[in-house]
Parts: sequence; C-alpha cells; structure tokens
Amino acid sequence: MGAKEMTTTKTQRMVELDWLRVLAIGVVFLYHSTRFFNLGDWHVKNIDTYIWVEMWTVFASRWMMPLFFIISGVSLYHALDKSEGFGKFCQNKFTLDDSGFGGIAYPQCLTSLPGTIDPRTIFRILFCVSAELF
Repeated sequence: MGAKEMTTTKTQRMVELDWLRVLAIGVVFLYHSTRFFNLGDWHVKNIDTYIWVEMWTVFASRWMMPLFFIISGVSLYHALDKSEGFGKFCQNKFTLDDSGFGGIAYPQCLTSLPGTIDPRTIFRILFCVSAELF
C-alpha cells in the first residue's frame, strides 16, 4: 500500500491585490466614519455637517462596491487559472465535509432552532429547491 505523494507548486502571491484589499477596507471604514458629518440622512448625525464630507461620501459610494467586485473577480480569475478547470474548481470548493455542508454557508438563525436540522432542508431553504428533487 503506497502512500500518495502530495505535490505542491509554488505560486507567486499578488501583493498588489492584497494591498488593494487593504485600501478598499480602509475606504469602507473612512466612508462609514464620515457619515456622521455628511448632509444625508443616517442613523446618528452630528449637528455640524460639511459639504466636502458629502462630496467624499458620494464619490466613495460610487466606487466602493465596484472595487470589491473587481478584486473578487481578479481573485476568482487567478483561482480558476490555478485549478484544473471550472468543474474541478467547483468540486474542490463545494465538496462535503464532516458536517455535510461543504462550502455552503447557512444562516446562523438555523443553528439556534431546537432539534436537529436535516442538511437537505437547509439546502431547500437556501436555494428554493423543490422537495421532489430529494
């Protein structure tokens, strides 16, 4: 009985993508921190509001989510490039683990329900799948 050898390949880490993530998270933090002082409505407001903060929040709100989509798209592109095709990528990401859920995150509120929960029920709830498929 021979043991399987594990082969690993050294990949080059994209440091600029990591720094872009750090920058994007900093922009989100700054955006939410300055919402106290802009002209729009928000949960908590300061008496003093500033027009330049409003200009910043308008600018940041236009670029925050697209920046995260670009970052995730580039990350997905390189992850697919490293794997052996789309099918193998999905198989690696969504294989079932010991709990039977795999890469599917389920709502936290379902864990607080009494009794045990069948994984098929959670799958039907999350993906609106008909019970006849099981």
